[in-house]
Amino acid sequence: MPLGFEIVGWWPAYYQAGLHVSLIGGLAMLTLAVSTHVVLGHGDRNDLINGRPWQVGSIAVLMGMAMGMRALMTIEPLQRDAWMAAAAVCFLGATLVWTSLLVPILLGRRRFG
Repeated sequence: MPLGFEIVGWWPAYYQAGLHVSLIGGLAMLTLAVSTHVVLGHGDRNDLINGRPWQVGSIAVLMGMAMGMRALMTIEPLQRDAWMAAAAVCFLGATLVWTSLLVPILLGRRRFG
């Protein structure tokens, strides 16, 4: 989130890009991270909390890409729709990976493939 505020402070003309970085990159990532930790903790999945599940890295990469593309949307307005579509695909991909990790645990299945 601080990176988005830095962008707004250093380049006020691109304040929307900074807000996208803060809100998409910051708040959305924070929401996914906290909810993942809570579900894994309450689902008694310490092996995943203490390990490095591939889903967590994938979510971080996809959310980072979505954040960058949303910022580019305001910087490069001629390609606005293309950046918006690509960002949406990355964001939805991240939420699908998040869902594939947590839904089996929420449904009471003990092991994830």
